Amino acid sequence: MMIFISRVLTKIKSTRPGITAATVSGAAAIAIIARVGYILYNGDRDIEGDFMGFRWLSSFLYSFGIEIAFITVGMVINYSTNFMTKDAVNPFRFFGWAIQGVGFFFMFWIFIDASIFGDNVEIAFSICFAIVAVFVQTKLRKFFTNHISSLKRIIRRLNNTIILETPNHVKDVEVYYDEVMWPVLNEVADEL
Repeated sequence: MMIFISRVLTKIKSTRPGITAATVSGAAAIAIIARVGYILYNGDRDIEGDFMGFRWLSSFLYSFGIEIAFITVGMVINYSTNFMTKDAVNPFRFFGWAIQGVGFFFMFWIFIDASIFGDNVEIAFSICFAIVAVFVQTKLRKFFTNHISSLKRIIRRLNNTIILETPNHVKDVEVYYDEVMWPVLNEVADEL
C-alpha cells in the first residue's frame, strides 16, 4: 500500500510541480492534528465508553494520534527521497519505512486484541527494530561523513583556485588581492 502511495505521489510530482509543498504541508497538518486531537477531550469534556478497548475517548485519540504521526512522518521522509542525491536515498528510505513499520505495528495494537501479541512477539519486534536502528544510524553516519569530506574537498579546491591559481591569470594581481581574494576570504572567515 505504501509503495503504491509513494508511486502515485511521484507521478503527481512529475505532472504538477506545485504539488510538492501542498503534499508535505498536508501530511504535516495530518500528523499535527492527529497528535494533538485528544486535547479536545481532556478533563471534563472526555467521553467514557468502549473505544477499541480504551475506556476514555481521549486515551484512544492519544494512542491513535501517535501512530498516525509516526506513519505520516515516515511517508514524508520516503517522499522526500525523491529530491535527494542517489547516495542519500537508501538510508533515508529505509529510515522512513522503519518509522512507518513502528507506526503500523502499534496501530495494530489499537485495533486488534492485544492478546495476539505475546511477549515473544514484542521482544522479537524490539530486537528487529534495534538492529534496524543501528543499521540506519551507521548508514546515516557514513552518508554525512562522506558528504562532509566531499564539502571539505570542494572548499580546499576553491581555496587553492582563489589563492594560488587565479593570480597567475589576472593582469593586476594587487587589484585582484584587494578587490576579490581578501573580501572573499574575510567573508568566509566571518561565516565560520
